[in-house]
Amino acid sequence: MNRPKPAARGDFSKTPLAHLLIYALEKKLTGSMEFTAPDGRSGALTLIEGHVTNARTSEPVAHLGRVLADLGFITDDTLNRTLLAVAQSKRLHGQILLEQKAVTEDQLRDGLKAQLLRKLRHMFGLPPDSIFVFYDAFDVLHGFGGDAVSMTDPLPVIWRAVCETPPWEHVHGTLSRMQNTRLRVVKSATLQRFDFEKDVVDVIERIRRQPMRVSEITALGLVSPRITQLLVYTLLITKQLEGGEVLASSPPPPVPRPVSIPPVARTPRPPAPSVHGFSQSVVPPAPRSSDPGASTGPSASISSTGDRPSGRLSSPPQMPTSMPRAPNVPSFAKITPAFPVTQTNRVGSALDRTPSPAIPAQGSQLSPELTERRIEIKSRSATIDKQDYFEMLGVKRDATPDVVQTAFFTLAKRWHPDRLPKELEAVREEAQRVFARLGEAHQTLMDADRRGRYMRLLNEGGATPDEQETIAAVIDASQNFQRAEIFMKRNDLAQAEILCRKAYEADKQQADYLALLAWLESMKPENQTPKGSLERIAMLDRAVQLNQNCERAYFYRGMLHKKLSNAPSAMRDFRRAAELNPRNVDAAREVRLFEMRKGRVSTAPPPSHHPPITSSSHRTVPHRNSSPPEKSGGLLGKLFKK
Repeated sequence: MNRPKPAARGDFSKTPLAHLLIYALEKKLTGSMEFTAPDGRSGALTLIEGHVTNARTSEPVAHLGRVLADLGFITDDTLNRTLLAVAQSKRLHGQILLEQKAVTEDQLRDGLKAQLLRKLRHMFGLPPDSIFVFYDAFDVLHGFGGDAVSMTDPLPVIWRAVCETPPWEHVHGTLSRMQNTRLRVVKSATLQRFDFEKDVVDVIERIRRQPMRVSEITALGLVSPRITQLLVYTLLITKQLEGGEVLASSPPPPVPRPVSIPPVARTPRPPAPSVHGFSQSVVPPAPRSSDPGASTGPSASISSTGDRPSGRLSSPPQMPTSMPRAPNVPSFAKITPAFPVTQTNRVGSALDRTPSPAIPAQGSQLSPELTERRIEIKSRSATIDKQDYFEMLGVKRDATPDVVQTAFFTLAKRWHPDRLPKELEAVREEAQRVFARLGEAHQTLMDADRRGRYMRLLNEGGATPDEQETIAAVIDASQNFQRAEIFMKRNDLAQAEILCRKAYEADKQQADYLALLAWLESMKPENQTPKGSLERIAMLDRAVQLNQNCERAYFYRGMLHKKLSNAPSAMRDFRRAAELNPRNVDAAREVRLFEMRKGRVSTAPPPSHHPPITSSSHRTVPHRNSSPPEKSGGLLGKLFKK
């Protein structure tokens, strides 16, 4: 696919990566960014509505298997074993781990998110003279890393990265303009998204109670001066703090701690554990006043380099590197929380005391627009599995990759679950289902090999998710049935019944599955009664109704009639089984014995040496081996021997 002309470009010295991610989140950019350092290192990431969904680095900084092992989801032995399978099959590690049931889908999802965060952390380490380019509505990583879409909130990443690799020029430029302004926490702050440490939470609580200048926040002594500077800088550029009262420009005297708040005892703090894959260790101290970072750096901007497909970036798009002069503190538009608070990014209710608006119940009054949107989401979720990938994206079957790409990004803006208003939280799962299907369609149709295989499947039938799930269920049922036969031959009847029941529950139209299940149930001790046999015979009657030529059902039913001393019914079933499969030596033997007892010459074919007996659906039926007649009967003879 031809790469379009970049919509914007710049460098980290004027626009640090933290500012880029904040700008993308604020403007809800959809597209991708590429980064190139002078030393040859590079990186790329994909954005949907400002959230990072995929990332790639030139260095192998975060192998998925290693991440899952670090999270405690797999052992080192499992890691090494599955890596060998990856090398042999050239398939994605996550797929192999799922197939081997080494991880659950939730664990894999958490691992992919942690892997993405580690890659982002690595990108923050690129030097200031690194170049970035932005492609609007274009995914430079399509087909990379499989179909999974992992949505990542950039705010926790920004905080960790600012602590590890501070852009001091921008930090001091921002703080120097705010030194005489009392800072306060904005009412719309979403501080829980940052996953702050407890001592940092204490600092923010003090600011919430009483607005302070930077020097006053530092004087609290709750965290080091370096962390204080980086915290205030991060909260300003993410619009969690705003300027209030502007004081005199002379340096303020040290401010004692408020009398009503007792001083906090300082004790050595042990090293904090890794959070989101980031080390919380402190990197080199802040520069002194003689450092270059003490002066205000040049204003940053992204240079326009051509047409913008959607006009998402203004001309020329400006990317502030620091806050405007007081009193107009932040220049970014308000950042709306885009991710729900989860156990992985939650700090605590102490940070945000403003009660969030209650989510209306499903029956609550909604505006006509929201009511219509809710109906649309539920309807789309209910019908999307009946569509093929082209129908999902609304493109023709000969659509080019460019058309597919544009269609997906257009739909992603509407169907991304984090775009839902709070009033429609009740249908979030339905929106997630639709978005996941759109992602599958996009990934499949963008890859030439996968698209070719899908087109063959489409021509043969079975290309919609519903049809694919049905096919997968049928295949699984067939495999479970074959395994049940194997366990029955090993005389492991309990495991055979479990597998056969799974097969029948997955595909209830297969008479052979029901027949074998009835037979296995008939051999259980609690069913060794006339009533138990009659109940199993009723099951075999249903199997015959499903398939009038089910040899297995006739033979098993004949055996149960024989057990109940119902010779005419037994012989009728044995004869029918022998007619359907003349190689069924057990059925032929029963017919011959019956004829001999009546003193007539048997017309049934004599037993002979043949391979295992199969029914019309190629299912193995237990049969007698080639042992002498007096020792014949096998498992069936032993079970019904009196």
